[in-house]
Parts: sequence; structure tokens; C-alpha cells
Amino acid sequence: MSAGDSGKGLYDHLYRKFFENRARHKGYDFQHAPGGSSPTPGVAFRDRLRWWSWGRWQRRKTIMAARDRFQQDILDIKTRPPGRILIQGEASGKSNERIKAAEGLRHSWSLSGGALLVGAGLMVGAIAVVFGGEHALSRTEFCVSCHSQTYPYEELKKSSHYGALGADPGCKDCHVPQGLGNFHLALWTHVYDGTRAVLAEMKYDYSTIEKFNERRPIMAHYARMSLKNWDSVTCRECHKNTKPPGASAKAAHKKMETEGATCIDCHQNLVHKKVPESDLNASKAQGTMVLKEEKKEKGED
Repeated sequence: MSAGDSGKGLYDHLYRKFFENRARHKGYDFQHAPGGSSPTPGVAFRDRLRWWSWGRWQRRKTIMAARDRFQQDILDIKTRPPGRILIQGEASGKSNERIKAAEGLRHSWSLSGGALLVGAGLMVGAIAVVFGGEHALSRTEFCVSCHSQTYPYEELKKSSHYGALGADPGCKDCHVPQGLGNFHLALWTHVYDGTRAVLAEMKYDYSTIEKFNERRPIMAHYARMSLKNWDSVTCRECHKNTKPPGASAKAAHKKMETEGATCIDCHQNLVHKKVPESDLNASKAQGTMVLKEEKKEKGED
């Protein structure tokens, strides 16, 4: 048969058209043909599986139930009424809808559970860092790692407080509030007083005891004001239920009730080298260091 033949068959016009265009025809691209008749049915979940996801056993149970339904759909083909055609994806689509509906109910619970688990882990870690850091910063070894603090530490070891009660107090016993109830004061002490001490360490020269003594009064005042603001809580840790001897001592202790005084208002220069005493109430009111008036000896004008 040639392109010019005029056959009278039913498909002669199609044959003729094929022969006319056969030189330009590219053929069929088999490698891009769709493979298979339908995709493998599967189970879709609302949320991706994460390492913190809860309900893994429920996912497995859902997948096994979907598998049983797919198998039953195959077995039902033989008993399906004539004319009833199984639409591709119909069975799996309905199953996935039921699965997604059930997953939607558990969505908030899984998110909340994962968030709570991560939050609890972060909280435990943060607490460990805070408490561990506070303990490390409160050690005497850490305090005296700065050269300037070796001077007051040597004075402490020669004072009446050292070894008096069968124990050797460290820096924290006087300068850092102890106990869980005072933990916020300890943190504030490390942040505020500690930062101020570090900045002073970088700014001033403490290479000799003479240079250290030049700033001793103001440093002593800062320490006294801290004790004043804590109501001398570190003093009260050891000195409990005090019984002042004599009338003058009892009158001085009465000021704790009438004038808002605390231990450090009167008991200064007990551990470290003596410096002029501070009037802490006046200093607190004026926001600057105010020294006590020196008592005149009898016979002086």
C-alpha cells in the first residue's frame, strides 16, 4: 500500500495520514510511560514521627488495622455486585479520613506532651546550672583566686571568728546568704556585688596591701550595706537567740525593734582590719557612705 492508494476500507484515511507524516513522526517515548496500575495504598498521619512523639503503639495499631482493611477490600472483589467498580484510592481514602479524624483528636495531646517533656528537661537543666553555678561561685577558693581577696582572707584566719565554734568559716558564711529561702539574695549578691568586685579588680591596682588599704574603707562600706539590706541574715545563721549582757547591750539590741537596726549597725570591724565605722541608716537614706560621729572621751571639749 502506498501513500497514493485510495483504498475503500474503514480506516483508509488514517493509514493515509500515517504514511504522509511517517518521516516526521518521533515515535513513542516508552521510558516516560506511567508504571503500574495504581500506587501502593498507605496510611497517612497528621503529625510526623518525632523522637519525642507519644503514642507509637497507637500508630502501629492503626497501620495494622488499615492493612487488614486493604486485604479485606481485595477479598471482597469476588463478592462485589456487578457494575460496582472500586474507584482507585476509594478504600484507602476513606480509611485515611478516619485515621486523620482520630489523629486530630490526639494532635493537641501529642503536642502538649512533647512540649511538656522538652520543657521539663530544660527546666531540670536550668536548675542544675543555676544551683551548681551558685555553689561554685560561693567557694572560698574561687573568692581568693583574685589576688586582692587574699589580704582579707588572711585577716579572717587570724580573727576570733575563725575556729571559735569548732569550725572555720569561709567567705560565703558572712558575705553570701545561705539556704533555699535566701537563694534569691545569693543570686543577687553574685550578680551585683560580684560584678562590681570584678570591675574594680580590673580598674584598680591591688598589687600591694598598701594599695589595697587605699580602697578598704569603701569596700568595707559596701559589705556592711549588703548585710544591712539582708537584715544581717548571715550573722543570724550562727548567732541565734542572743542574750545581750548588761543594760547598755540590752538597750542597743532594743534599737532592732525601734530604729530598724540590725547586727551590722553596731558590730563592725570584728573580722577584718579596722576602718572607720559607717552610719548605715544615714548611708541608706542618703545613698552614700556616711561615717559615724566619733565619741568624745570624757574631759574633752
